[in-house]
Amino acid sequence: MTNAKWTEHHQQAKPIIVAVHLNNNISGSPRVLADYIEVLSEEGYRIDLFTNRGNGPLLEVPAQFYDTGFQWLSNKYLSHLNYFISQAKLFFRLLRYRHSDALFLVNTMLPFGAALAGRCIRKPVVYIVHETMVRPILFKQFCKAMISYTATHVIYVSLYTQRSEQIKKIPSSIIYPTISKNIAAAAQNHTFSIPEQCIVSMISSIQLFKGNREFFEIAKRCVNNSQIRFELLISATSEEIDHLFPFESRPPNVTIFSEQPNPADFLSRATVFLNLTRPSEVTETFGLTILEALNFGIPCIVPPVGGPLELIDNEQNGLCIDSSEVSKITDAITVLCQSPERLKKYSSRAYQKALQFSPEQFKSRVIQFFHSQSSRADESK
Repeated sequence: MTNAKWTEHHQQAKPIIVAVHLNNNISGSPRVLADYIEVLSEEGYRIDLFTNRGNGPLLEVPAQFYDTGFQWLSNKYLSHLNYFISQAKLFFRLLRYRHSDALFLVNTMLPFGAALAGRCIRKPVVYIVHETMVRPILFKQFCKAMISYTATHVIYVSLYTQRSEQIKKIPSSIIYPTISKNIAAAAQNHTFSIPEQCIVSMISSIQLFKGNREFFEIAKRCVNNSQIRFELLISATSEEIDHLFPFESRPPNVTIFSEQPNPADFLSRATVFLNLTRPSEVTETFGLTILEALNFGIPCIVPPVGGPLELIDNEQNGLCIDSSEVSKITDAITVLCQSPERLKKYSSRAYQKALQFSPEQFKSRVIQFFHSQSSRADESK
């Protein structure tokens, strides 16, 4: 077969991608799926997306949108019941693809109803596994059992995730997430410089395990150092932030920002970036905000475990320190802000590290993976 004929045949043979995500919020996992959909749509794949009408990025992607109507409820027992009902409904809705050339792309461990439907109608089921913190443990074991039963392939977002959540006998790959186009464009136009006043920044959710209280404690210890100030971007509304962190409890050298769709302006001001997730409670599986900071050439201080270690080389482009060691982090920030040459060295290496996780690298890996899946499906017919 000539190259032209092979290309034409391959384009015609592309399956429908049935992409499924539980809750379209502003967390990292829907962002990652949105990036997959953007790449696959550009490659000519038809995407049918099943998720809810949350406030996340999946409402804006180039896909045929199907609303699952799922929502978390305030009562946890009703919420769990609603979850299982939603998966039963999803299972029956997706049986419609039994006569179609389709591939099921299941984002996170949670949408087992989609995976079960794919298995029942003998379609390839590809999971993207982000999370290690699924509670309670019996529910996590159930989700992993469903992956083991239904999946034809598992994509992990980091080497750490693959090692900690490996599903035996299921083929797997690692495709690292990447930054958004907006962040990439802003980072390209940014030059890291050493200001007279260092800005220590962190992007966080409102959950306490993300290290917000540790951030405030570090700031308090630097309150008499006029050369250092702190900025915290929390993915929550102003009302939620004010309720959890009343203004009078905040150190005077801290500025808090509520949720923003594009944190490029926030990152462009930063001198040092922190990730203070508590390893005793949660292990970061990758660290997308860390990668965003690296693209701006910002040295990072991160936990010494999990996915961040695939981004930060200790004392090369940042430091790896447990968030419980507040004094050590405070001292490290002070030393960095008083050492322009070390900051410049770390910054240069931060940017070089970011190039390994560029949007171009991500796009190439996604295209290669889905082309190989299409080829295997053709061979099996």
